Amino acid sequence: MQKQTATTTNPLPLAENNHAERAILTAMMIEPAIYDQVCNFVQGSDFLLPSHQAMWKAMGDLRADRRDFNPIALWDHLTRTGDSDKFSGIGELGRFIDGMPFYSRFESVRGFAEIVLRASLGREMSKLANYAQAKINDREVDEFALIEDLQGRLK
Repeated sequence: MQKQTATTTNPLPLAENNHAERAILTAMMIEPAIYDQVCNFVQGSDFLLPSHQAMWKAMGDLRADRRDFNPIALWDHLTRTGDSDKFSGIGELGRFIDGMPFYSRFESVRGFAEIVLRASLGREMSKLANYAQAKINDREVDEFALIEDLQGRLK
């Protein structure tokens, strides 16, 4: 299995963020209709791990085709789209839900979506702060132009 690391600062401990991401994806594997509710809050780019981003995208594609999110359907789709390399094999998808409780109430899943979203926003703010600091260090920056640039870079 490929080692997955964050390329930017993550304001939440990786384990906490990973747990929240897995909880959302697990709930959707068991009850695909949850995707329709969660997609109003988070996007694939909000997930930290590339494998979770790939699963989110695959689930969105499968949902659009009105297909199930079981591990076999997910693996088939991931293989066809070239994203299976983010996993050690189909067994990883089967083990994905091991140890993860099922959150049948949307309020529980929404809480995890909020954790994922906050972590994503924190990473984006960290990137913007680093970008701004680098521009300021150039000493040839117009501060007002930089503020305008930063506003344009916000999601």
